[in-house]
Amino acid sequence: MNLKKYKFFSCKSINLLYNIIPILIFTGTVKPQSQFQSIIGGTNSDVAWSITLSADGGYVTSGITSSFGSGFNDIYLIKFDANGAVQWTKTIGGIKNDGGNSIIRTTDNGYAVAGTTLSYGAGNYDFFIVKLDVNGAVQWSRTIGGAYLETALSITQTTDGGYAVTGFTLSFGSPPGYYDMYVVKLDSGGSLQWSSSIGSTGNDLAYSIVQSSDGGYAVAGSYLKQFCIVKLNSDGTLQWSKIMDGIGYCISLIRTADNGYAMTGYKYGISTTDADMCIVKLDSNGTVQWSRTIGGAYNDQGACIIQTTDGGYAVSGLTDSLGTGLYDVYLVKLDSNGTVQWSKTTGGNSAEYGWTIVQTTDGGYAVAGETLSFGESNDVYFVKLDAFGNTCVNSTSRTAVLGTTNAFRSITPTVTAQNSNVTSPAPIISSGGNLTSVCLTGKQNISNEIPSSFSLSQNYPNPFNPKTIINYQLPMSNFVKLIIYDVMGKEIVTLVNEQLKSGTYEVEWNASEFPSGVYFYRLQTESFKETKRMILIK
Repeated sequence: MNLKKYKFFSCKSINLLYNIIPILIFTGTVKPQSQFQSIIGGTNSDVAWSITLSADGGYVTSGITSSFGSGFNDIYLIKFDANGAVQWTKTIGGIKNDGGNSIIRTTDNGYAVAGTTLSYGAGNYDFFIVKLDVNGAVQWSRTIGGAYLETALSITQTTDGGYAVTGFTLSFGSPPGYYDMYVVKLDSGGSLQWSSSIGSTGNDLAYSIVQSSDGGYAVAGSYLKQFCIVKLNSDGTLQWSKIMDGIGYCISLIRTADNGYAMTGYKYGISTTDADMCIVKLDSNGTVQWSRTIGGAYNDQGACIIQTTDGGYAVSGLTDSLGTGLYDVYLVKLDSNGTVQWSKTTGGNSAEYGWTIVQTTDGGYAVAGETLSFGESNDVYFVKLDAFGNTCVNSTSRTAVLGTTNAFRSITPTVTAQNSNVTSPAPIISSGGNLTSVCLTGKQNISNEIPSSFSLSQNYPNPFNPKTIINYQLPMSNFVKLIIYDVMGKEIVTLVNEQLKSGTYEVEWNASEFPSGVYFYRLQTESFKETKRMILIK
């Protein structure tokens, strides 16, 4: 799947386990952080492309559904609370194809969604922009486009309270028959102020837009299949633009705290079938400060980049080189200078994609995308991780393989003001979605009495199917890790990874997604570690 949005048991194996475990050591303390994985969808395809934090500390995702709604595909919005419980869902669309590729929280604590529609508008597909209140009620909607095809992939709120939206167009620009980047500016009420196409003699696509510190805009994407950034002033005229030679696509762009830019996407090397994740840091003038490629022998792609509270960066995407399935969610944390601090994969036996990421109020991360391993079909995959990228199941540390990138060079694309058609449809609103938890691993302190020593009890029942209980005791406050391994010593589930007070604790593991066999669970603190065996029989 391309990222473009239209992403035996033996004594020998026991020895392998004990050889691996001693190197899995963590020191330090953090405040407790929630971890969960949720699957939401129906019998057909459901995907989350974008996520934003809500004012109440929860989350809202935007994407596409063919399981629910009034048409073949609809915009699909899901509101979660801070613990991952679904509070509401919305489908928005008509009787044909509609989708929501980007969502932001607005200054009034409502939301703005940008995507595409075939149900409404002037042409084939048009930009589809929908403004909602804090409860997901539609306040206004607009279609913008021409006679052929337009798709919006990114929206940002501007300092004047309006919106800038970007994507691509087949209706405008030149020569005919090729895609151009397409940027539109709306006021706070959704009225069109200006629109421009940006392009070359071939296909040019814009995936992401931010407002720059000078009131203009930076747009990132691909220019003749090359990683690119275009800087516009406040009325959409060109200031400068740069590309990186070689086949590549920039999928996500942010403005950084120093008023520069950080970008991620993917770049091909000698092979044109397998890409590496690409991350680039630029100053405000588009000069490269550092750049990285990260990946293995196969296909690894960056989909979304954020700046973290420590001044570094977190990138979500996908990997075919690492992980357990065909594709896994790939999460990479870098410091402010681009040095990789850690990288993790999470997923099942088939394919998972991490299309979008936010940093959460507790210092962890929330990643949304899609899963083929869990649920009924392509379903929304929503993962909450702690500050170190750990989650409650199948979170595995990986060694990031680093490479270099080509230099950027200046180009001069053609920027043309366009007379775009605008309509104000009244889309059909509905709802739907089935929630499944991948890992129900409730942890609780079951005794106020302070134990005299560390201990790890045998799980019960044992053998079990599919749930079992693990008890352990802490005589003093400690950073605790409780991890489950398969017979080959591979870490498959992190049940506990946080600072805990003294007490007796009970954890439930739900192994419904794992095959029958022998598993090991290991308790590790700063001064204690013990491993025990358990058997899952289905």
